[in-house]
Amino acid sequence: MSGYNIPSSSINGYRGLMVYLGLASPLARAFVAGSGVAAIQYVTKTPNAAFDEDGAIRQWSLVYPQNPEATDQHFLILPLGVAAVVYLFT
Repeated sequence: MSGYNIPSSSINGYRGLMVYLGLASPLARAFVAGSGVAAIQYVTKTPNAAFDEDGAIRQWSLVYPQNPEATDQHFLILPLGVAAVVYLFT
């Protein structure tokens, strides 16, 4: 016997599963997708130019132009792009 108290009639398809998991709104889905991509990027340290030798995230040159070690490739570009796509198309 299962330890979950989920009536089988309450989850109907993809939409019911998303509601049950707390991902009923596009904003929630975008947050989860962006956070997941950011976590994967941080663990794999990609893009490499966004991290310094110690593993810390470098500053972005558009925000900190006076910093000579700032990079054009920021860590959050891909997660924000994925979150925007998920928000707009789901």
